[in-house]
Amino acid sequence: MMKQAHLLCRIHRRVILLCLLLAACPVTAQRNTYYLKDGRVADNLKSVTRTRKGYILGHADNHSEFVTIQAIDSIVTHRYSETETDGLEDLLVARNGMQYRGQVVCQVPGKSFTLVPSDGGERVTIAAGDLMKTKRLKRNPSLDYWEQRPYDNLVVTGNTRYRGIIIEQNVGADRLTTDDDYIILFTDHLRQPELIFMRDVITLTTIYNETNQNNNTNLKY
Repeated sequence: MMKQAHLLCRIHRRVILLCLLLAACPVTAQRNTYYLKDGRVADNLKSVTRTRKGYILGHADNHSEFVTIQAIDSIVTHRYSETETDGLEDLLVARNGMQYRGQVVCQVPGKSFTLVPSDGGERVTIAAGDLMKTKRLKRNPSLDYWEQRPYDNLVVTGNTRYRGIIIEQNVGADRLTTDDDYIILFTDHLRQPELIFMRDVITLTTIYNETNQNNNTNLKY
């Protein structure tokens, strides 16, 4: 039993170290790297689809694989480089009223979020149960959300598909079924944001953009 506990401690320390090291590596487009508990690493993904049972990872070679939430050890988000002024950053709103602005660089599904503050302070880790909502804020106030989004979100409900960027989300649960949870989706600069309840969501896909430009204007279809 002591050996098992020692081994788990070592694994946990390595996960934290990986989060810190990779978060320090600037890569464009805010892509995520998924570390699986079986030791595999899913990186350079074209898309990630969240379902009610887990994630569908879309790889660069066009093959996809399904992984359960329990199979994911951590999700690391690559940080913006110092020369990148456009894009979106995160605002975490805790249940005690505290707010933290910066970039979420590591998530442990169902357990925690780690954020690097915009003001250059020390990293902050918030337990998932203490988090009330997340917001996406514009890094460049002179551009709108649509012009500086690093990816697109595709939200499928029972009878509608929406494409845009999620700018606010209640994260009170780790499932797509809670009645009180919702997302606010910004479709483009010509339309009002859409409020979508999570209980109506069938799938939620992140599609990574090679650039921030997208000529597709047919966003709600």
